Amino acid sequence: MGKNVLFFPDDHHVEQSTHIDILIGNRSYDDTKDNQDWDLQGVVLTADINGMLWLLNSSRVFQYILFRKQTPDFMSICEVKLYSTGELSKKRN
Repeated sequence: MGKNVLFFPDDHHVEQSTHIDILIGNRSYDDTKDNQDWDLQGVVLTADINGMLWLLNSSRVFQYILFRKQTPDFMSICEVKLYSTGELSKKRN
């Protein structure tokens, strides 16, 4: 079960890493085109090249995490790391 997301934008195109929805679900995106099974966890409005920490609002187990651009332009993400709470505190030490 993921609890924390570290989100790193592309440092050459930081503006392309904004206005991105973070959703979680248990069915693939292809199986749920109407997005009924996806829970919105947050929206990345601004980007920081040092990374941004998102605490997921759900305690449910999920298989998929979806990053969806709100605007019809390019999305650029450098790296995404998903941690449980305990794993993240170990990584910071």
